[in-house]
Amino acid sequence: MSGNLQSTSDAVTCKRLYGQAATGSCGIVIGKARTLLAGASPVPELYINAKDVAEEQSRLTDALALTVREVTKEIESLTHTGHHEVAAIMEAHKLMLEDEEFIVGIRRLIREQKMNAEWAIHQHLNDLRKAFSDVRDDYLKERFQDIWHIGQRLLQKFHRNTPTMMSEEQAASCTSAILVTHDISPAHVIMIWRMGAAGIIVEQGGVNAHSMIVARGIGLPMLMGVNLHGCTIRDGDDIILDAEQCCFIVHPQTSDLLEYRRFMSALGVVAEDLGHFANRPSCSKDGHRMALMANIEFSEELVAVHRCGADGIGLFRTEFMFLRDSQPPDEERQYQQYRDIVEQMHGRPCTFRLLDIGGDKPAMFQLLTGMETEENPALGLRGIRLLLANEDVLRTQLRALLRCSTHGRMQIMIPMVNQPEEVTAVRQYMKQCADELGINNELPLGCMIETPAAALIADELAQVSDFFSIGSNDLIQYTLAADRESVHCRDYYNASHPAIYRLIEMTVQAARQAGIPVAVCGELAGNTEWTETFLNFGVDALSMATHRILAVRNLLSRLRYVPVQV
Repeated sequence: MSGNLQSTSDAVTCKRLYGQAATGSCGIVIGKARTLLAGASPVPELYINAKDVAEEQSRLTDALALTVREVTKEIESLTHTGHHEVAAIMEAHKLMLEDEEFIVGIRRLIREQKMNAEWAIHQHLNDLRKAFSDVRDDYLKERFQDIWHIGQRLLQKFHRNTPTMMSEEQAASCTSAILVTHDISPAHVIMIWRMGAAGIIVEQGGVNAHSMIVARGIGLPMLMGVNLHGCTIRDGDDIILDAEQCCFIVHPQTSDLLEYRRFMSALGVVAEDLGHFANRPSCSKDGHRMALMANIEFSEELVAVHRCGADGIGLFRTEFMFLRDSQPPDEERQYQQYRDIVEQMHGRPCTFRLLDIGGDKPAMFQLLTGMETEENPALGLRGIRLLLANEDVLRTQLRALLRCSTHGRMQIMIPMVNQPEEVTAVRQYMKQCADELGINNELPLGCMIETPAAALIADELAQVSDFFSIGSNDLIQYTLAADRESVHCRDYYNASHPAIYRLIEMTVQAARQAGIPVAVCGELAGNTEWTETFLNFGVDALSMATHRILAVRNLLSRLRYVPVQV
């Protein structure tokens, strides 16, 4: 975020403006705008003599060392405060700074074009921007933002009068403000959070942007992918930032303020009332237990998991670690990540889903398969299909997970299973890895029921599985042929369709007959309209977003178990 705080006292017409964002973190805040101008600091463009090349290379080396030290301090601070996943993102930035692949282009411009260091950095970043401009992969585009932020941070080391961090006076003016900017780096999200800002509105970025992941991790309300064209926001403007519904209102009317204050007050009352259920057992009024578990993807979410008293982690999505880096993480790195999760759960069970990546994640998909993309990623090589086609990736992940088995209760879940042979193959790989590691106990191995095919042969899958987890989101979209991300298919993606009920019923019946546990994960698990149905079916556990657990536990405590014949 290379810009300066700008103030204005111009008279403005207070016309109500409503806007939407591509993605949001969490929370609702009402506050005053504080704008930050986008744009880099001026870069001196100088041609140097051949005798000065060594000096410019030395200036670049010094700036790199200074930037690395600064980032290292931030990583240490984040680790000390328990924000391990955010620290991992900053660690990735540090690795880029230390990577000669990133620096070699800058050094070449200094050496061959006789450019001063600042101009060489600036030119190299612009060259990379042009190279990325034709890339269709949104994930790769968002990774370029990381490179740009790193380059701007490096450039700041050449401007002695341009501090990397804001001044105390500027910082004080950000307290309780809603920051509005064109773009923002993960480092500046952390900095602004520490200053006490109420929230952030950003033009650039999407759901996979590291800055958004950081905001979610630290619980800072933020919107990204906001179209501010034709929307003038000035310092001091009143703003409502609704990160729950991904929208904002500038110059809200009295009715808006009253509505949102009532809404926030009601949310506060509900949250306070539900807070009483954080330490209560997950069971019906007559004592029938149905565990309420959390769906998470990085360790920052464990704070919320503990706060709501989740009975464990019913779905840990391992994709995040793979998508964050340009190369699949090695066994040791995966082991450290999984161990951190297991140990912080203090004996409560953790279910790790094996890597579930397909053509909808083009960057990693191409790296693993050599294929650029697929015409229909939802029906292509994904989940267990991709893993069985990439034995090394599967074995590495299994070894890392098996090594964690001594640190707590855990089990492994296979995504997108359609036939018993897939479960058997994974079990064989797991047995081989356990033997190699000298581990005697194999982890429980279950499969996800996410397609009509899996539900229809659930009795066969139950014979080779230790447990089931019904993935409701994919089950609905595959059964009804309705893309859950499509705006046009929204009315067709209907959880109340009788086919969904029957497929879930068949799956639970197969699990009961085989004597294995069955859970439900996805949006249906946290939908209170289905809680009584799942209870009476005899579902063993529901796994959902952490913010839904207390509401479901509240309802569960008022229901009576009336078993239905399945």
